[in-house]
Amino acid sequence: AGYTEDEAVNLNVNYITKIMRKYPKVKRWIVLNEEVQVYSDGSVHFAKSPWNQFDRPYNVQKLPDYMYDYFRTARQTNPDATLIYNDYWIEGRTDIPTADKKADAVFQCVKQLRSSDTDLYPEKGLIDAVGFQMHLDAAHLNTKVKLDSYLTKFKEQLRRYKDIGVKVFLTEFDLEITKLAGSDEENENICYDIYL
Repeated sequence: AGYTEDEAVNLNVNYITKIMRKYPKVKRWIVLNEEVQVYSDGSVHFAKSPWNQFDRPYNVQKLPDYMYDYFRTARQTNPDATLIYNDYWIEGRTDIPTADKKADAVFQCVKQLRSSDTDLYPEKGLIDAVGFQMHLDAAHLNTKVKLDSYLTKFKEQLRRYKDIGVKVFLTEFDLEITKLAGSDEENENICYDIYL
C-alpha cells in the first residue's frame, strides 16, 4: 500500500528474483495467483492483489506489463523451472454463472504468455503450466447428469490447454459437503462418486 505502480512492480520483481535464487532446486513456481476476477456486474478485471495493487479492466489484447515482467523475471532467473499461473473457477465449473467467462479470460492470458518471448525461449515462451484450484460443491454434483456435465467441461479445459502446449496441475482440491441433505451413507456415496 502506498506504492506507485512502478515501485510495486519493482518490489515484486526483486522478490521473485531473490526467492528463486535462494531456492534454485525448486522446479515448479506459481508466479501469479488469482489475477483474473469477474465482478458482480459481469465485467472482467485484473483485480487488486498482493501482486497487483491497481484494479484495471481486462483486455486480452493488452495484458498488464507486470504479468510479462513477473514471468520474464522468473524465466530469466531459472530457465529450467516450470512456471505456473494459478486460479479458481477455471476448470469447468457448471454451478457458477461467471465461471465460463473467467475460464476464457484466464485461458487467453495464458495463451498470450505462452506465445511471448519465443525468440528467447522457443520451446515454451514465458509460461509452462496453469494451476486449477478445484473448490467443488458436492450438492451441485450429486447426480450423474450434473457430474457428467462437469466432467465434460473439465475435459474441455484440459484439452484446450494441452492444445497450446501448457500443462495443467491440480493445485488445490476440496469438496464442500455441508449442503448435502441425505443420510451419512448417501452423502458418502455422492462424495465417493465425485472423487472417482
